[in-house]
Amino acid sequence: MILSPSFLAQAADAAPSSGIVGDLVHTFTRLGVNGPDLLAQAVLFLVVALALKKFAYGPILKVLEERKTLIEQGLANAEKIKAELANAQTEAGKVLHEAGEQANAVIAEARKTAEAQIAKAQADAAKVVEAQLAAARAQIEQDRQQMLRETKNDILGLVTDVFTRVSGKVLTAQDQERLKEETLSVVTRN
Repeated sequence: MILSPSFLAQAADAAPSSGIVGDLVHTFTRLGVNGPDLLAQAVLFLVVALALKKFAYGPILKVLEERKTLIEQGLANAEKIKAELANAQTEAGKVLHEAGEQANAVIAEARKTAEAQIAKAQADAAKVVEAQLAAARAQIEQDRQQMLRETKNDILGLVTDVFTRVSGKVLTAQDQERLKEETLSVVTRN
């Protein structure tokens, strides 16, 4: 038997004072509320609510929790990367500073080496120039001595020729030697 609103209304009219249930049925009937339909709708609501909780709300909460976890991990990784980047920048700064110091040391060493080589080259050049000057002086002195000898011999020859022609006599070896010594003493004084 199907409970319809008209049936419930007849039942309510037939049992006006049957108690609380009768009063509720009478009140619901007057308001236009059908009890079995209300019950069916309540059951359907509970079934839909449980189905939504199990198949929609639960997975959505699970996805949201996973996303929350991923976001927390991402933030933690971002902080870690930020710290590592700061460390890397610090290390890079240290490496650049050390490289600069090494470059300065290499440059200073190169300057020192260049100055030493320049000083050595100057000393070697001075030695070569000094040796060349000494050789030139020795050559000049040797040439001067040679010229003096040749000049003395020429002068002696001329003096001997002049004396022989002026005196008209032939000079002996002793005369030539004496004349030679006198001429040399005069020439060397001047």
